[in-house]
Amino acid sequence: MKFGYDWALISLCVAMGKNTGRSANITKTVEQILDNWPFIHDLFRIDAANYSGIARTIAPQVENEIGTSVKINAIIAAIQRYAQKIKGKLLSSEIAKVIAKFRLTLKNDMINITLKRVEKSYNLILESYRKINWESGERILIFQSEGEISCLLDKVNAKYLLSNCDKELENIQENLSILIVKTPPEMVEVPGVIYHLTGLISRAGITLIDIVTTFREIIFVVHDKDAPKAFEILDNIIKISRKEITI
Repeated sequence: MKFGYDWALISLCVAMGKNTGRSANITKTVEQILDNWPFIHDLFRIDAANYSGIARTIAPQVENEIGTSVKINAIIAAIQRYAQKIKGKLLSSEIAKVIAKFRLTLKNDMINITLKRVEKSYNLILESYRKINWESGERILIFQSEGEISCLLDKVNAKYLLSNCDKELENIQENLSILIVKTPPEMVEVPGVIYHLTGLISRAGITLIDIVTTFREIIFVVHDKDAPKAFEILDNIIKISRKEITI
C-alpha cells in the first residue's frame, strides 16, 4: 500500500496558520495603539466612531509595528473587535486598576487670592504658609505664572494676607472647594486617567476652576455649590472601578 501526501491540503493549512497568526498580530497591535487613545473610547461607547477614518489614521503605525503592509479592511476589523470590548466597559482595565486605589476627600470654604508677582507678595504668602495647621487638615496651594502668584487656602487663614496686601492684589475668588484625590504612584504611567475624570465632571455641567497634580495627588478646584455633585461623581467611579477589577 502506498501513502502519498496531499500537498495542496498541506499548503492550505500552512497558509491558514500564517493568516491566523498575522490576524492575531494585527489585532494585538491595534489594541496597543488604541489603549493609548482614551478619547476614542467614549466614541466607541456611544457608537459614534468612524472606523474607516481611525483605520486610515493608524495604518502607518500598524504597518511600522508589524513590519509589512496591512490591508485597511484587516485594521477596520481589528478596530471593530476592540470597540465591542470597550462598549461593555465604563473604562479600561488599566485605568480601573489605578482609580480603584484612589482615596477621596472634600474640603470647602476655600478662597483663592491672586497677587502681582513681586517680592512683597512672596513674603506675604510665605508668612501665610507658616500659619497653616496641617495636622488639623488646613491646606494652602501656591501657583505662579510669569506675572502673578496665587494662593488657595482656607478662608479662616486668609485674613492676614488680605489685610496686608494693597497694590499687589489682582483678584479674589471665594466660595471654593477642593476635592483631594490620593493617587497610587503607578498613575503617572497610565494614560487617560485625568482625561476620564475631567470628562465625567465636565459632562455633569460642573466648572473646573483649576486642577493641580503632584506625584501622589490630584486636586480639583470647584465652586462650593458644585462640590457635592463632583464628590458624588468621583466617589461613584472609584466604587465602579473597585467592582470591575474584582469581577
